[in-house]
Amino acid sequence: MYLNEFDQHMARFKSTFDRSEKRRRSPGYNRIQNKEQHLRKTISKLPDSSKKKAEMIRDLKQLRNIRVSMSCSDPMDYSHKRIFYQRYADDFIIGIIGSKQDAKQVKQDVSDYLSEQLHLELSQEKTLITHGKDKAQFLGYDITIGRKGTPSKDKLGKLSDRHNGRVKLYLPQDAWLKKLKLYKALKIGNQTGISETWKPCARPDLMYFPDHEIVRIYNWEIQGLYQYYKIADNVSVLNDYYYIMKYSLLKTLAGKHNCSVRKIMKKYFHDGRFRLNFTIDGKPKTIYLYDYGFRKQPIIKGKPVKHQAKELTNRLLSHRCEWCGNANFNVSTHQVRKLSELSGITAWEQKMLQLNRKTLVLCPACHDKLHKGLLN
Repeated sequence: MYLNEFDQHMARFKSTFDRSEKRRRSPGYNRIQNKEQHLRKTISKLPDSSKKKAEMIRDLKQLRNIRVSMSCSDPMDYSHKRIFYQRYADDFIIGIIGSKQDAKQVKQDVSDYLSEQLHLELSQEKTLITHGKDKAQFLGYDITIGRKGTPSKDKLGKLSDRHNGRVKLYLPQDAWLKKLKLYKALKIGNQTGISETWKPCARPDLMYFPDHEIVRIYNWEIQGLYQYYKIADNVSVLNDYYYIMKYSLLKTLAGKHNCSVRKIMKKYFHDGRFRLNFTIDGKPKTIYLYDYGFRKQPIIKGKPVKHQAKELTNRLLSHRCEWCGNANFNVSTHQVRKLSELSGITAWEQKMLQLNRKTLVLCPACHDKLHKGLLN
């Protein structure tokens, strides 16, 4: 809430800083495009058997390859200036289309405003001016501007350089490497004359869990990282992370059952997939190790996020005790870890089992009686 003032300041600053909606067209791009149009008109008038027509078609393809490798806008259009600001908590990034001097002035303005108006000090060491061709870090992503690459066809079959001048998001290796070290799933060693070696490790702290819970934990850790970085242009590098995690899982299960990894693979791999069958309360269950790959997902802009209130939220907002039925604005929740832990001896346990819920919304009086063993 405190930095909301800074958000408003940046909105005002943007209104005075921005100039023009887009850059003017590149003169060089226009010249190539005009030559293409002239060649097309000339080619359309020549017979198919003409040698000159074949030569012109080759020239046209060369011109098209040159054009798609160029930017249609003029990168030296100094009349075009734009600023983009994004904040999450106390971390923010500012993108500027302009000169380095513009960036320095913006940095000074931000520093002065935070100091004079909000009495906050901007860290000069962490607040860096980064060129678009380099990588800036924000919320765990490396952000840069795509450079000229090899032209390729888009979905419509048109040849274009889709990466040139576009903002690119990258997953840094350090992000998933830190996770592996945190989970103690990776051992990094050195060999004489050879670069460092990476070996998946068993995780003794997980060996006390049931097998299906171990697989579930690995799935959470794999999918959790993918869900955060799924919009990264290089999210496929998580295949390396997955390889280490998969063999860490196999070694963990092998260590738990005091057998080899080969035996674990023979036991749990079916048709190329890791599948574990187990039972809960006499009911057969199956869990698979995540193996759906790591494809980049598109960024959906402008789509409203719908937040549906959870059942517990609605029960709390009703301000009514579920035991005595009285209205009370100070209701609270009594929660148990598992329904299977309830014996059903007391009436309130029977009610929770009847509701099939691990929570019971109670007024202060009833909640106090429950903890004193008097709620019967």
